[in-house]
Amino acid sequence: MAKVALIEPRAEFNGYALFRLPLLGLLYMGTILKQRGHEVVIFVESIHPALDDRTGRLDPEVESADVVGLSGMTCTVQRAYALARRIRERNPRARIVMGGPHVSFVPFEAQRVADVVVTGECDRRIVEIVENPDSLQGVIAGDSFVDLDSLPAPDLGLIKGLRNIRWVPIATSRGCPYDCRFCSVTKMFGRRYRLRSPEGILAEIEQRLGEGHRRFFFYDDNFGIDRQRTQQWLEEVVRRGWRFRWSAQARVEIARDEELLRLMARSGCYYLFIGMESVNPDALRDYRKRQTLEDIRSCVRRLHRAGIRVHGMFVLGSDSDDEGTALRTVRFCDEEKIDTAQFAILTPFPGTDLYRDMEAQGRILTRNWSLYDGTHVVFEPLRLKAIELQRQFLWAWKRFYRAANLKAFLISRYLLGRWQALNRKFLSALQAWPARSLDEV
Repeated sequence: MAKVALIEPRAEFNGYALFRLPLLGLLYMGTILKQRGHEVVIFVESIHPALDDRTGRLDPEVESADVVGLSGMTCTVQRAYALARRIRERNPRARIVMGGPHVSFVPFEAQRVADVVVTGECDRRIVEIVENPDSLQGVIAGDSFVDLDSLPAPDLGLIKGLRNIRWVPIATSRGCPYDCRFCSVTKMFGRRYRLRSPEGILAEIEQRLGEGHRRFFFYDDNFGIDRQRTQQWLEEVVRRGWRFRWSAQARVEIARDEELLRLMARSGCYYLFIGMESVNPDALRDYRKRQTLEDIRSCVRRLHRAGIRVHGMFVLGSDSDDEGTALRTVRFCDEEKIDTAQFAILTPFPGTDLYRDMEAQGRILTRNWSLYDGTHVVFEPLRLKAIELQRQFLWAWKRFYRAANLKAFLISRYLLGRWQALNRKFLSALQAWPARSLDEV
C-alpha cells in the first residue's frame, strides 16, 4: 500500500484568508484512498504547512510519501509549483500529481513540475493514479461523471493539525446551471447540476451530529436550485428534531419561495451568502447574472423576514463601473441593512470567458497567479486607473464595517491591516504601473 500526502497550498498574498474551511476535493480523494488501505495525510496549509518557509524543510510525511497530490486554484498554484519543485529535490522517488481548477485550464504549466496532471474531477481517478503508477503519465482527463452518492463522508481526521473545526463542510450538489462570465465552475464541470439524494445528505448530517458537530456549511456552488429535493431533506431534518446551525451560498432566486425560506430557518439556517455581485445594472448584464437590483432588494428583505441573516458578496471592476461604484455599493448595503458583506475585485481567471476577452483586448496586467485571489487588480479597467480600483476595494471594506458590531469591526480592521502589510510591494508597483511590472511582486 502507498503512502500518500495530499496538499492544499496556502494563498501567498491574500490577507483576507482568515477562515480555515478546508476544500472537499482532497478530503474525498483521501478518504477513498484510506478506505482502500493506503496511508493518507492531508495538508491544508492554512492549518499546517507542508513546507516550513523559514527553514526550507518539508514535513517528514511529505518527504517520505510515495505519491504527493497538489491541488491548485489560480491564487495558490504558484505555491503548488514551488512545493512540487522542493518535493522533487528532497523526495525524487515520489510521484507528483497535480489537479484543480487552474491546472485543468493551463495544464502545460503543471507538466513542468508534475508527473501526472489531471484535468477535471479526480475523486475516483486518484485510485488508478496511485495503484497503477506505470499506466498514467502526463496530462490525463479526470472522471467523466462522479455519482455524488457514491462518495464517502470525508474523513476530517486526515487533515494534519486539525484540532477542532468550527464549521463542517458538506456538499449536497455539484455544478451550476448558470453561466456567469467571470466564473469557471461551468467551464470546469459543464452545466450539469448534479444532486445528492436526500438520504445521502441526511446520513452524512447524522454522522456529523454523532461526532459532536453542530455547525455546517453546505459547500454547494449554488444551494437550493432543486426546490423539491431541498424541501424533502430539510423537512426530514425538522421532523427528526435535529438541532444545528447551517449556512450556504445561493443566488437571489432562492428568496422567491418564502415557504422554502421559512423551512430553511426552522431547520437551522441562520446565514446565507448571496451572490449579489453589483448594484450597477449594466454590470449585472455584463456578468450575465440574470438578476436585477430589485431582485437583490427583494431577496434581502425576504430573508430578513424569515429570520435569516444576509452576507452580501459584491464584485467591483466591471467595464461599466466608475469612481462612484464603491460608494453606491456601500450605501446600498447600509440602506438594505445587509448584515455582513464582502467585496472582491473582478478577476479574469484562466478558463473563463472574461479571461479570454481581456487577453484578446490586451488588458491583462500580470500573470503572477498568486495575485489572482479577488483582492488584487490584475487587469486594466476601462473607466478607472488600476490603482483607483484597488483603492475602491480597500475603501469599501473599511467603510462598510465602520459602524459594525465591535467584533466585526475589529476583525475587518485586522484583515485590512494584514492585507496591506502583505501587499506593500504590490501597491507600490500598481501605483507606478506601467513603469513597474506586477510580475515581479
